[in-house]
Amino acid sequence: MAERLRRAAGVCLRLLPNGHVQASLHGRAVDAGPHGLAIFEALAQPMNREALLALLQQRCAASREELEPWLQRLLTRGLIQGEDAPQPRWGGGWVALRQHATMLDDRSRSQGFVDALRRAVRPDDVVLDLGCGTGLLAITAAKAGARKVYAVEASDFAELARVNIAANDPEGRITLLHGWSSELQLPERATLLCSEIVGHEPLSENILAFFLDARRRLLQPNARLIPHELELYALPLALGDSLHDTLGLSREQLLRYQAHYDMDCSALDRAARRQSQWLYLHPSEAQWIPRLGAPLLLARIALHSFDSEELHCEAELKLSEEGALGALLLYSKIVLDDEGYLNLGPSWAQPDCSWKNAVWVLGEPMEVRPGQRVGLHYSYTVEGGAALRLST
Repeated sequence: MAERLRRAAGVCLRLLPNGHVQASLHGRAVDAGPHGLAIFEALAQPMNREALLALLQQRCAASREELEPWLQRLLTRGLIQGEDAPQPRWGGGWVALRQHATMLDDRSRSQGFVDALRRAVRPDDVVLDLGCGTGLLAITAAKAGARKVYAVEASDFAELARVNIAANDPEGRITLLHGWSSELQLPERATLLCSEIVGHEPLSENILAFFLDARRRLLQPNARLIPHELELYALPLALGDSLHDTLGLSREQLLRYQAHYDMDCSALDRAARRQSQWLYLHPSEAQWIPRLGAPLLLARIALHSFDSEELHCEAELKLSEEGALGALLLYSKIVLDDEGYLNLGPSWAQPDCSWKNAVWVLGEPMEVRPGQRVGLHYSYTVEGGAALRLST
């Protein structure tokens, strides 16, 4: 008998501006796609995969080929699971080796963290590595002489990390803990925390919530942190043709849908292009989009002393060019220590950068002129993610 599926307990849903649904579980957000709401509604009662796909094809007017990748994504990330599966204490995460290899291939990123750890570790240190992935930072800390290292990984990749750590930690200084740090206890409080949980949208991996919880429960009062500071920047961009074309349907798609289905989608295309939405571009792509002003520092977060898992800030953009303000690009500068940092802006990031830049595309471009000032409100919450608002 085919296994029946159910939605995981505790999943939170949020409708995104682009029509997709964001599903969150235990602090980790996953894009559930344009049919995410229908998927979770259908699984109000357990059903087998074939019945679910048949129902969704009917309800969503979508093909099996369109639905299956999203369904598999939710299964892989633990937001949908077998009916008899035990309720997990964690879900989701970066589970594929190729994803971690991309980060290892980002030499500036990995070497930057490794060098900062080597500078920081003392013989009596107890190190906490949050989101350890392959175990690179934990292994580095142990080889640098730390007395003890606790490596925490929430995803199922923890089992592969355990293999890699065992092969690279002959003295057995590293203990791997499978779960969310917010749901774990350590045998002793750590003196040094290291973590790479900075997202494409800088705060999207909930670094604020996890660091704040670690400071309160898992670290000694004078513990050191890598990184110890995070700077958030906004860069005003013109809405060029290349950026605008990513928002709707191509001319070829419009003609194809007209020919195949006798359906004119031009109104749909225009409506989609008027919706504000997030895009994610590699810095090497983003650097060619025309800019209407200099980067604006939104916030400087001292990770050893901030006191909220949310961020709300007001700033003022000063435009230096005339044109249509069509998007705002967010990026971060990760200050590792007093000697090292990683700037993820489109003019500074290296070609092998594993991060992308989050671009908030405005539904209605704003005509601006040199010297004009535009108010900008940025907020981030665990439940709602990042939000931007402009005011003139």
